[in-house]
Amino acid sequence: MRLDRALSLPEAGRHFAPFLDRAGASGESARDRIALAAYCLARLVERLVACDGSELAERELRVQRDMTRDFISSLPPADSDGLRPIEPELECIARVVGATGMAPGGRRIDGVRGSLADYVAFLEEEGRWLEALDVLRLGLGTWQGTIPAARFCPVALAAGRINLRLRRLDQAASSFAAAAEAAVEAQDESALLCTRIGAAAVARLRGNLAMARAEIEEVIREASSRPALESVAGMAYAELGELLTSAGRPVEGLRALYEAFCRSSDPAERAARLTSLGEGLAALGECGAAESAFELALNAGPGRAMQFRIRLDLMDLASTQGNRLGFERQRAIAGAMRTGASAESGLDFDHRTAIGLARFGQFSRAAGIWRDALARAADAQPQWQRTMERMLDRLDECRADGVPSALKQPPMPDLAVLSADLRHLAARAGA
Repeated sequence: MRLDRALSLPEAGRHFAPFLDRAGASGESARDRIALAAYCLARLVERLVACDGSELAERELRVQRDMTRDFISSLPPADSDGLRPIEPELECIARVVGATGMAPGGRRIDGVRGSLADYVAFLEEEGRWLEALDVLRLGLGTWQGTIPAARFCPVALAAGRINLRLRRLDQAASSFAAAAEAAVEAQDESALLCTRIGAAAVARLRGNLAMARAEIEEVIREASSRPALESVAGMAYAELGELLTSAGRPVEGLRALYEAFCRSSDPAERAARLTSLGEGLAALGECGAAESAFELALNAGPGRAMQFRIRLDLMDLASTQGNRLGFERQRAIAGAMRTGASAESGLDFDHRTAIGLARFGQFSRAAGIWRDALARAADAQPQWQRTMERMLDRLDECRADGVPSALKQPPMPDLAVLSADLRHLAARAGA
């Protein structure tokens, strides 16, 4: 009940809609068919929850499980672009399906819950927020009675994180509040600090920077005094970096992000923080250090969505520096990875491609890409629609004056030290 609104989809009543939307109408590509497998999985879990233990119900569950397993077995082992196997998602789905085949009882339900939690974590790393929210809702539905606080807290924290990504701030705030109550009951200090980080992020996005900073600095003080809470301190520094950047203090924000990176042991977290560092450095004209950060992020082995984002950043960085060869190389890699990307990521790819072509003087090609992207964004992506319209409106001005590249900022000692640290790390990684 506490998470009912937080786990609701934007369109009420459309359970599993994110998977069906990804699958599309044809279901011809490998990724479309995996989305259909995820939908079949969701229906299988619903069947398990409704199973009353009778012989008939168990037989119906077994038939549906076998049908789902057969469908998964029929899927190709690699994506259609041939660049990266897509077994990770199939493995997540197959583990849940396998758990439904255990003997009836608590172990079966616990196995399904644990496998669904792993699937949520995968979807979060891939940046597929609505799908992650739907699987989180599915897992919570396996509880038929009161949920122990220690088990409820991580679900509420995940709901808060995902809603924060979706900019659903009321839902995020209520999720973090519910998680905080559970953390207190479970006497989980680490989880309680995480709820405070989440609440600070909500305050930041609502524009209350003073409250957010006071809270996050207090969390840093508490977590930094305990070696066991090092990863929590890293999360707090990452939020501080976002906050300082929002407050117009980008160099301090980058230093905080670097502190967050240094406290991260999880590869996905390290890749995300390095990517944010690279983007901040690129915005300040530190192109060499930015490139080092992006290469280090790729070496950390991020998920497909983060890899795609990094390739787009490297495209933009190359065109900013007038490096046509580097731009085309990164564009080719990103273009091959576009299959299965979200609609928003696809529009980002088109936008950065058009900007790069305009920087190289190919304004007509850039205009064509922006027009095509504008047509796709018109219905469901209003922010991208405004961006494309603005770029097309300014195209004649760009033809006359050229497209400005990122400006090199005056030397700043703190930024120079940070850039040197990243270059040193990149050199060591290359060795």
